[in-house]
Amino acid sequence: MTSSPFVFENARLRQFYEYWLGKGRNGRLPGRQDIDPVQIPELLPWMILVDPVPADSRVRFRIRLVGTGIVARAGRDATGKWYEELFAPRDVERFTEIYAGIMASGQPHHFRSDYDIERLQGREHIRYERLLCPLATDGQTVDMLAGVVAFIDDSA
Repeated sequence: MTSSPFVFENARLRQFYEYWLGKGRNGRLPGRQDIDPVQIPELLPWMILVDPVPADSRVRFRIRLVGTGIVARAGRDATGKWYEELFAPRDVERFTEIYAGIMASGQPHHFRSDYDIERLQGREHIRYERLLCPLATDGQTVDMLAGVVAFIDDSA
């Protein structure tokens, strides 16, 4: 097993991290073409794919895919939505900074946070842990982010 710079609370994130590491070759980043859903079926409900889209002098982010487990837990399907449609401006700014850092560094980003959602079982937020990993079709230029989400307050 590879030593990880991250301390994961949920084994699902470690599994995806190890999978992602194994897909890179010769110091190059894996691309979307290297991620085979057949090899990680247990992770699919908890995966998210995010597209960075150049817009003028900045990058916007659109959710390409949200796994069914995340949809069920969050109470909505954000597939195809822009971050500006889903989150408050301060959160869009925070995510944009994090995602731009992933794109520039080519390194994964692990974090724990609260997800604000009013409709979820009468609560205002839920705690989650997420790992986002860069993908690059050409092995160098990050053109997608792939991640796995785990909700901290339950076994999901």
